[in-house]
Amino acid sequence: MNKNLNFIFKKKIINKIILYFLLFTVVVFFTYFSIPKFLNYTPELIKKSLKKNSNFNIKNISNINYRFFPSPRLRLSASNLGLEEDILEVEDAEIDIILNPLRLFNYKRLHYDKLLIRGGSTNIKINKANQLLSYIKKNKKKINFQKNKIILLQDKKKLFEITENKIKINRKNKNSQLSINGFFLNHRISFLLINKSKNNSKIILKIPELDISTDTLIDSKNNFTTFDGLL
Repeated sequence: MNKNLNFIFKKKIINKIILYFLLFTVVVFFTYFSIPKFLNYTPELIKKSLKKNSNFNIKNISNINYRFFPSPRLRLSASNLGLEEDILEVEDAEIDIILNPLRLFNYKRLHYDKLLIRGGSTNIKINKANQLLSYIKKNKKKINFQKNKIILLQDKKKLFEITENKIKINRKNKNSQLSINGFFLNHRISFLLINKSKNNSKIILKIPELDISTDTLIDSKNNFTTFDGLL
């Protein structure tokens, strides 16, 4: 009987210790990720950081909010940004700057891992395609677009647009990649650009409902391109 009582008593103590540890962990977690809400992330700091790390020029920062769910981030509302030389322009988008969770308190420098651009439209000029390709090769930060509209322009005239896009610019297996999934003329389209080496890039384009599938190899050094697929 005494042994049973001792076992039950010890078990209750262990359960209390576990409970207190969990409560302590939760309090520390919420405190750690809530403190940046009171730090001063200025528009000037954000502009400087985006320019230095992603070569983006940002305009119209109307509102800056810190959120720690689902991950620590700064949310900018109704913002416009673009790459140098008008390679790419994003208009009227909501931008999440996904912060590095281990470096939240250095508010004099903005450390982030990824940009999430939601909504709005993205203008891409056909004659700037080579500059965009060069940017994708050099870019080290992940850039994701959601529910964004791509508008391709030539001499300020709209050629066509791709709607409801999910776009990713990142590095995978040491290769830079640009992937686009959306709708072209109400047909689903997928586009994948892979920089396989310094001088070689691969483009895979698919529009299944129109029986379009291409696999293109671009050799920028020799200006040589091979095609494989159906058009």
